[in-house]
Amino acid sequence: MKKGFKMAVLITAILLVCACALQASELKLNVKKHTLPNGLTVLIVEKHDAPIVALYRYHKVGAVNEYANMFGCSHLLEHMMFKGTDKIGTWNYKAEQPYMKQIEKLVNEIDKERVKGLSGYHTMDKAKIDKLWKQVADLQAKQSKYMVKNEIHTIYDEAGGRGLNASTGFDATDYYLLLPSNKLELWAFVEADRMGHPVFREFYSERDVVYEERRMRTDNDPDGVMFENFFSHFFVAIPYGQDVVGWASDLESMRKDKVMAYLRKYYSPGNTTLAIVGDVTEKEALAMVTKYFGPIPAQPLPEPIFSEEPTQAGERRIEVKFDANPQMMIGFHGPRPGTKDQYALDMISYILSHGRTSRFYQDLVKKNIAYSVSGGNWTLGYTNAFIIQALPKGKTTDAQLEKAIYAELDKLKTEPVTQQELDKVHNRIDLNYVRLLDNPMAIAQSIAQAQAWTGDWQNLDDREKLKKVTPEDIMQVAKKYFTEDNRTIVTLVKKETPAAK
Repeated sequence: MKKGFKMAVLITAILLVCACALQASELKLNVKKHTLPNGLTVLIVEKHDAPIVALYRYHKVGAVNEYANMFGCSHLLEHMMFKGTDKIGTWNYKAEQPYMKQIEKLVNEIDKERVKGLSGYHTMDKAKIDKLWKQVADLQAKQSKYMVKNEIHTIYDEAGGRGLNASTGFDATDYYLLLPSNKLELWAFVEADRMGHPVFREFYSERDVVYEERRMRTDNDPDGVMFENFFSHFFVAIPYGQDVVGWASDLESMRKDKVMAYLRKYYSPGNTTLAIVGDVTEKEALAMVTKYFGPIPAQPLPEPIFSEEPTQAGERRIEVKFDANPQMMIGFHGPRPGTKDQYALDMISYILSHGRTSRFYQDLVKKNIAYSVSGGNWTLGYTNAFIIQALPKGKTTDAQLEKAIYAELDKLKTEPVTQQELDKVHNRIDLNYVRLLDNPMAIAQSIAQAQAWTGDWQNLDDREKLKKVTPEDIMQVAKKYFTEDNRTIVTLVKKETPAAK
């Protein structure tokens, strides 16, 4: 590359960074917030640069809200919400109903027999259970004659929709897609119908699908095994200690009526936020939402979770054996969300782990100590957790990599971060904000999440709070949270293969 061309590229890059900082400081989101009489929150952003609209439905419910026998129900519920309603997914709902009632009666009989297998004092009749499940399958086959498979997907595909999907996490379940803006009413009708009148067709066969997903994603995947073991030991009070996909035994026994009751409680209008971002007017969007979502009855808000994680009495260390290369997770408990310490931990995340100029990359990856070291501050609904995941490289042992990670954390306690590092993070934060404002779906997701968990969508823009963090704040927070007694370590070690005889 010629010297003159190099200089031109450098100048262009500098101008781009300056432009991003300027745009980030000047650009503001114009969000119109409305609350319907039933408690539903609606956020509308007019963005007329393309004839599309990002549509986002956010329910404040996830794995943190689950309990014994129902672990995994939030994720299973997400699957069931694509099975249709009394109008969608069927051409004769009245004819389907008798089959679904008979199926529930048979599953009642199955569970009565399964109870006998919970101890050694009774004998479970496996042959009887298999026979009953065969009858369930026969009834499902008869019901399927009246079903229209995947009709929700078909409706949106034919309307020009893109990116139809959903996700379940620790704190939330969301449903989203992009549509041509002239299809707003179609979305309002379909989503209000799904929210207000869902029908859980093929519940027990879909339950098996989720069980298989757990087997593939958790039981037979090293990352899944690591994450499940880490969270189950890291959290003992706040109910984040189970995998979102759920425990196998709970999935095997989950019942349709229980999941429907869970939906009624947590998919209530007052626990739901809609975000509409794109080529629509506030008046039009509000009218459509009011017309279709307004009739859904209000429900009492779910009770909040008051649990707090107790102070650890010492380091927790767990070893997991698996037929995979070694890796580790290290976690430190953090403060409640929205506190000053959270923003210092966020800044530490950028300094340690964002990009090829980060400390982890320069000091651990580039020096061949680790294949990768990633992580940072997780802000969950009820707490913060600073979590690091790392894979040792070559002859590096888990112990050596762990020691190197702690050395990086200890530097933060004793050596003030440089102004250059802070400036670099501030530029990245501004750039991320500019990129967010150019992405309708990212806007929809961000404002919905901020509104639901902080009570004000404007809290999505926390740049000023981050920029107020000083080197002294970082040192103080590192000393406070990155301690031996406050950490949990899970190491995955390769399972030894038995020697051939």
